[in-house]
Amino acid sequence: MKNLIRTADTKRIALVAVFFFWATFAFSQDYTASFLFDGKLYKVSVDQKEDKFVEVVIGNPAGDKEEKFMIRPFTVENFKAGFQSSFKALDSTVDAKIAADATNFDTSLSRLFINAVAGLLTEESEAPDAGTLIVESTVDVFLPASKKAKRAVHEANKGKEKSAKADVPESTDAGDLEVSKVQIDFQDGFIERILVSGKIGTEKVHFDNNFGIGFSSQKNYDLLDYVRLYDAAGRYIIAGDLLDYEYTVRNQTRDFSPGDGAHTFFPGEHRLKKEESKKILEAIVFSDFAGLNQDNPNGLIQTEVGRRINLNTNRHQVFRYLPWKAFGTFQHITPRLLISKFEENNKNLLLHQQNVVKDDTLTSTTYTTALELYRYQNFSAGFDVNVLLLDNPEQKFIFTANAGIRFLRTAVRDSLVTLSGNDVVKTKHVNDFGVNSFQSSVEERLHFLPDERYGFILSARQIYHYLADTRVQQKSFSDSNPDRVASDTNRWLNSFELLGYVNLSDRGKLFARYRITHEWKNFKNNFQQIQLGYSFYIFGKQ
Repeated sequence: MKNLIRTADTKRIALVAVFFFWATFAFSQDYTASFLFDGKLYKVSVDQKEDKFVEVVIGNPAGDKEEKFMIRPFTVENFKAGFQSSFKALDSTVDAKIAADATNFDTSLSRLFINAVAGLLTEESEAPDAGTLIVESTVDVFLPASKKAKRAVHEANKGKEKSAKADVPESTDAGDLEVSKVQIDFQDGFIERILVSGKIGTEKVHFDNNFGIGFSSQKNYDLLDYVRLYDAAGRYIIAGDLLDYEYTVRNQTRDFSPGDGAHTFFPGEHRLKKEESKKILEAIVFSDFAGLNQDNPNGLIQTEVGRRINLNTNRHQVFRYLPWKAFGTFQHITPRLLISKFEENNKNLLLHQQNVVKDDTLTSTTYTTALELYRYQNFSAGFDVNVLLLDNPEQKFIFTANAGIRFLRTAVRDSLVTLSGNDVVKTKHVNDFGVNSFQSSVEERLHFLPDERYGFILSARQIYHYLADTRVQQKSFSDSNPDRVASDTNRWLNSFELLGYVNLSDRGKLFARYRITHEWKNFKNNFQQIQLGYSFYIFGKQ
């Protein structure tokens, strides 16, 4: 497993295209790293100069010699060419060793370039301020009025004028809470858990929440005055009486929530921080076990990038006997990017052909299926938007229903044919090109959250696939035999996924994923993926 993760790490060249645009602009700082080659560590520094020139300095292991070069623009091709030339000038013995292992050396340079871009773009200063959280030392405690007390008031009000009627009590005073400490878990713009510890007189008590409390917008902070935190005896305090949040105003900022994390607060003022800049964009690199088979076209390396953006951070309590505590709608949107790197012999989808000879004229039609186009996609971009969220902290799960749209790009190969007498004969020539597709989907996800160190997700996704290309027709097979074309075209796919993860550190997670995807009306047409993966922050130093 360790070797597999290391292999995936060296394949992050798939992200070079993402960085190419950013790398042509001015950077904010220099970057220093160590470059390991042939068991020796070389020091490499990259510094942004004037007029968008970038200076790269390579120092030998002894630290008594260095070579440098200047490049503009700072692209991966320029970086590799300059580095290799300077590296050979620094140490003449590396020339033969580079030639003997050119592929790994090239991949190492690609990885160094990506880390350099990330280092130059990312400022190492501390995370920006989110705001000031004020925790009160004393809070009023209430006890909900009993049904008997409410009925007594209703009876007493009968026959009275409206102005003379007494108010029906909602609660009664149950004393004051002396707050000793407050534990809060901030996650994705919510207070997922809050535990308030203190005393009512000499009695030690704890108050907590039943479901996630929105904490990212001005409306969320105003609604804290209506959020109740209960103890085991049924008493409650008002969250707005306990907490006051003064967020920091920032340019083009609409989400004022602090960064994710669990904290312990004591009465008084506390400065909260936003998420660190280097953690803004996270990528997951999956290596496909099934793709290790030379004859299996699954993506050997898949890089997925996504970023959740909060929309509506309000959740509403539901009827007490339902299997969840609260629900929310249109909670967030997630832009997504996928880059797949296939093995050389399987990187193109081989199209099917339907050849018709009439009057000594050959008419050849190429076609494929939605499943194959989805399976061989080498690039996709789009977004998922949450439609419904059901939350049940007591049962340790969150259910979400999402809708998504994707643009896909698939590399295809058409075998060229010719007419020899009455026979259709394949030539040795092929035509490689790419086709575009669009997808819309509905996804159901059940996310189990037993512990911060691990968890797993069950999901199902229904996909509508539309091929937007006049050179290739989209068809379906009546069964798993590609020679039997169905009379109608099946554009719907269904995908089931089981994903587990382990949170090893704040630098990333390890993932294991099983996924099977099939045509909606024909389960025999399917493919599966068994994958290991790991996540990393694109702008963080690895």
